[in-house]
Amino acid sequence: MGLEFRFAAIEVRAEDGAAVEGVAMPYGTEANIAGIFRESVDPGAFGDVGNADVILNQQHNHGMPIARSDGGGLTLDDNATRLWVRAEIPEHMSGVRDMVKRRILRGFSVEMEVKAEDWPAPDRRIIRSAKLWNIGLVDRAAYGDATAAIATRAKVLCSTSAQRYPLVV
Repeated sequence: MGLEFRFAAIEVRAEDGAAVEGVAMPYGTEANIAGIFRESVDPGAFGDVGNADVILNQQHNHGMPIARSDGGGLTLDDNATRLWVRAEIPEHMSGVRDMVKRRILRGFSVEMEVKAEDWPAPDRRIIRSAKLWNIGLVDRAAYGDATAAIATRAKVLCSTSAQRYPLVV
C-alpha cells in the first residue's frame, strides 16, 4: 500500500493572524472517495500522534512547509471524534493566512499510509490503522463534517478589564 490523501473541510481559525486550527479528520464520518467507494476512519487509527513527527504543508507541497509537530508550531489533538490541528503560521507566510481568510485554502488533508482496513462491502472501506505522514492546508476537501472559516480577535474594553472575543469574518 502506498501513500493516500484524505481531505476534510475544516473550521480554520486564525488567532491574531498567527495560527490556524481545525479538524483534520472527523472519525466515523463517511466520505465519497472519487465516486468509487465510501470510506471512514476509526478513532485512534493514527496511533499516538503525540509522538509523531508530522509536517503541515501548503497544498501537500513538501517544498512549502508551514509547521511541524516535532517542535515547530504544529499541535495535534486526537480524541474519539476527531484529529484536531493547530498550527502557528510563521510571520513571513502572511499569504497563507490571507488565502485562508479569503477561503482559497479551506481544508486540511491527511497524508497517510494505510496499515489495516476492512471492506464490509465492495463500496465501503473502514480504515482501522494508518501511519500519519503529513497534513496539507488545501483548497478542496472530501470529508464534509467540518466547516471552514477564519476568526480574528478584537479587544473589548470592559469597566474592569480588557477581554477578547473571537470574531468570524
